[in-house]
Amino acid sequence: MRLADTYRRRVRARALDQYGYVTTEDAADLGVPPLELRKLAARGGLEHVAYGLYRFDDVRRDPARQLHGGRAARRPDAYLSHDAVLALHDLKVSAPQWIRVGTPTGCGLAGPGPSR
Repeated sequence: MRLADTYRRRVRARALDQYGYVTTEDAADLGVPPLELRKLAARGGLEHVAYGLYRFDDVRRDPARQLHGGRAARRPDAYLSHDAVLALHDLKVSAPQWIRVGTPTGCGLAGPGPSR
């Protein structure tokens, strides 16, 4: 039996490749209107993290991978900044509360850290 192709299945498949994160741009690439992400989040299982960024609750959280995933899911040209870089290289004793992300245009976003 083949499962029906739904908006949730499409964005979840993309999110699995990005450590649970999916953006509105990812959704648009998959033919899913951004409004549908908000609806999916309202129904549960998908968490609104920041502007244009969502995360599936059931994808296992791994601190090192979450640092990469948080950066990659936000923008392809984004980079980790501040204590997130230290945590990535195991140079920080505790996990950061926030993952700081920088961008070349200076409009970085901060999202919840791996300690959640």
